[in-house]
Amino acid sequence: MDKHTESWSVLRAFAAGEYALPEAETQLQDILGQSYTYSEWKPAFDAVFNAEEDNNLALQAVEALRLKSNAPHCGSSDLDDDSRTPILELSHLEEGLMTAVTDLVS
Repeated sequence: MDKHTESWSVLRAFAAGEYALPEAETQLQDILGQSYTYSEWKPAFDAVFNAEEDNNLALQAVEALRLKSNAPHCGSSDLDDDSRTPILELSHLEEGLMTAVTDLVS
């Protein structure tokens, strides 16, 4: 399994409640080494937290971010800015997820 696939597997496990945040970060650090930076993975972690313990919603959010990722492996320091999902797009995705959560709660 390549680093990209392994990294997203960790995020899916985190979304499913198999890891706490520190464990997920440790796993990503083990996989990516020095190229791991929290800020590059923050949108995925935030998507899980915003799902408010709804594992299905968290898994959907992580999968949506994985699919939007054009990067061969996130966390790599040699990525061009063009290959990263723009922050504005991620913000819109987060807003959509939060709207869905609010609708579900209603």
